[in-house]
Amino acid sequence: MKETTPAVAIRHFHRWSGFALILLVALKIISGFRLSGALGFPGEAAANRLHFSGWVDVPLVFFFVFHSTYGILKVWMSRGISGKARAFVIANIAASLIFLSFLALVY
Repeated sequence: MKETTPAVAIRHFHRWSGFALILLVALKIISGFRLSGALGFPGEAAANRLHFSGWVDVPLVFFFVFHSTYGILKVWMSRGISGKARAFVIANIAASLIFLSFLALVY
């Protein structure tokens, strides 16, 4: 059985965004521990810049929103829904609106 393009795109993005989420959350956790004093290695200024950086927060929220949206969509598609391409477009629009509303509220 040939997979549709939305299913392939979702599968690839879901894998890579999961990996990116692991790295970005690990950066936030490690820098937070350093700022709280729980880790004793030097570099408080670097940890401060990293922990409160938009360069980490924006991709973290982007990957979180799209990863979770695609996860829900993958479950829904595995149930055998019809109109997978339309569901893919609707999910992308919804995730984009959620992400853009976050940017508008925070930045």
